[in-house]
Amino acid sequence: KEQFKIDFMGTVNWFLGTHFQWSEHHDGHLSMLLSQKAFSQNLVERHRCAGLNYNPRVSPYRSGCPIDSFPSAEVDESDRHFVRRRQSYRSLVGGLNWLATNTRPDLAPVVSFLASYNHCPSKAHMDSALYVVRYLRSTASHGIAFHSASASSTEAYVHYPFPHDAEAYHDATPPPTDQMHLMTGFSDANLGSQIGNSVPDGVEVEMFKYRSMSGFLIMRCGGPIAWKAVRQERCSRSSCEAEIRAVDEATKEILSLRYRCDDMGLPDASSPTLLFNDNRGTVDWAKGTTTKGMRHMNFRDVSVGRAFVTTKSISTTSTALSILATSSRRK
Repeated sequence: KEQFKIDFMGTVNWFLGTHFQWSEHHDGHLSMLLSQKAFSQNLVERHRCAGLNYNPRVSPYRSGCPIDSFPSAEVDESDRHFVRRRQSYRSLVGGLNWLATNTRPDLAPVVSFLASYNHCPSKAHMDSALYVVRYLRSTASHGIAFHSASASSTEAYVHYPFPHDAEAYHDATPPPTDQMHLMTGFSDANLGSQIGNSVPDGVEVEMFKYRSMSGFLIMRCGGPIAWKAVRQERCSRSSCEAEIRAVDEATKEILSLRYRCDDMGLPDASSPTLLFNDNRGTVDWAKGTTTKGMRHMNFRDVSVGRAFVTTKSISTTSTALSILATSSRRK
């Protein structure tokens, strides 16, 4: 208030379609849940999925049917069925993207895949998008939560990597106050396409489908504050290259967040931000101990080398980021 003119209008409950649910605990701490239940239910009703037999979906992906395995439709502006399907498809993917960018990180990878076919969606792509709507129906109340006493790690999903987490889990010892609330990043990537064995031998596949998917998740106060799942700009020749590009994307977002934290006087900018990845070669590359075979990566993907970011290795079995990079591959 000393620097900016601020009018306090009370506790926010709704903002741009997002519902803020506040909970005050007996110990004085505060919890908040952000969700877009109303928008999700409206999206389900608009696409006539509300009256279907209720069968909860555990994933937005159809098993054995990767989105990239379906061929694109031929663009024919004179075909009214195609034009109508494309219009409906774009509207649906736009609605899913609004959820994925606000309160639903679990939808980020599938939206990225679906958006690749906005100009030429086939009936199979439309079916895949409607499957996501059916998943949305059973998870409409899901969102992201924050707690004033939570550490920055994802103890709600994976119990790794900080030692104080294990203490809090086994004997209820609270984590050190100097390690609470600070940003923590996780990055992951897959190698190559998501097609697997879904396409028969001899079928021509578009080259962009062979590009890897990068994903990252940045946590603070027990909840995600930034996430992304995007297809990489070029094909990676090894899993290490794919992971390096994912780490580079995460580092650029962390740098932006650190500047904002510094402007708000938060302690996140006063110490290096931890970024975890499950590829040892990537972690070594970030530390400058790269081999000759990886020197070509130093010319472009070097954000982590110039940032106040400490990259560490994490077990593959404990990585929460797998959903943002590899969960779309179903055999």
